[in-house]
Amino acid sequence: MFTGLVERTGTLVEVVQPSGVAPYRFWIDVGPEFEAADGDSIAVNGCCLTVAGRRNHQFAFDVTSETMSCTSFGRHGAQGSTVNLERALKVGDRLGGHLVSGHVDGKGRVLLVEKNNLGWVFRIHLEKPMGRFVISKGSICIDGVSLTVNSVTDQPDGSTVEVMLIPATIQITNLSERKAGDHVNIELDMMAKFSARQMETSVWS
Repeated sequence: MFTGLVERTGTLVEVVQPSGVAPYRFWIDVGPEFEAADGDSIAVNGCCLTVAGRRNHQFAFDVTSETMSCTSFGRHGAQGSTVNLERALKVGDRLGGHLVSGHVDGKGRVLLVEKNNLGWVFRIHLEKPMGRFVISKGSICIDGVSLTVNSVTDQPDGSTVEVMLIPATIQITNLSERKAGDHVNIELDMMAKFSARQMETSVWS
């Protein structure tokens, strides 16, 4: 489990292309003083990945074709790209964001990035199946960042979600690099998904 509070960014320094059915291997430079052991879980742009190897300040992660298809790694998984990093929660840690599983629900498309006197406004388009899990003042995880929904507007082809980023979020995450047209990883609020599932299956009993 994660909180959506990014600890730091890393740099994707190498992508080893797969052969046959083998997964992609991402090597990410995490910088100094970011400790993790082989087998540990780390949220990379909000996607829970397992440390498969280490060298100096670099961690290796194996990324399957399924993960590549349902996340933004297929578009933003280029060498040199910046990724958000968060280590898994420990028992007793503070929960400063919201409960995040690291299981990405899908991709959102950035419509607008605009700075104003209060911070940065992000507008993101979600496909129709995802929009029903988002409410105003609820939580959403975007590229591994826990954010509060300012507003949600439904349209025939999906929903437009607006969030506000404060300077601290811009400084410590890779969202400062996002622009209109980019794709981002979206994890919807876990409690909303459980509630919807309970309502959908209540007719079975």
